[in-house]
Amino acid sequence: LEQLISSIVELSRIDAKVLVPRNEPLNLSAFCSRIANDHKGLLEHYGLSLELNVMEAVWVNTDQLLLRRVIDNILNNAIKISDPETVVGVRLECCAGRVTVSITDQGPGMTAQMQSQIFTPFKRWTKRYEGSGLGLSVVEGLSNLLGIKLSVISEVGQGCCFQLSFSIVESP
Repeated sequence: LEQLISSIVELSRIDAKVLVPRNEPLNLSAFCSRIANDHKGLLEHYGLSLELNVMEAVWVNTDQLLLRRVIDNILNNAIKISDPETVVGVRLECCAGRVTVSITDQGPGMTAQMQSQIFTPFKRWTKRYEGSGLGLSVVEGLSNLLGIKLSVISEVGQGCCFQLSFSIVESP
């Protein structure tokens, strides 16, 4: 119940435009490595492995706390939806002045209809784990607020890949 209330409040703050990001330079490579490391216990609990592929320092300008919420939510979902004895991936790739964080799972994947409604509040497509159906709505709202391009690639039976794309900035 506490998580549900927290998500509703956060969505309301995003919609009311009262949530103001505190952007600062962030080493996205180190940040993603820390987050992935923080999820090792949950990965072990679900019988999963982690494939972490990050390069040396890549800097972005973002709000660290809000971005943490985005990545935590996507990574938690990837872990919970993946089939046991499979791999969850976190990968950074640079191209044309941008860096993309890809978080992949090996769950059941999604149809085109599911993908078109994945960010709809209270819409749930799985019974594999409990949830309010608000997490990905918060992810979308925070991504928009932070200026992150958010996309989802999926096919039924092939798992999902959530991608977050940022502009690269010079290291401080």
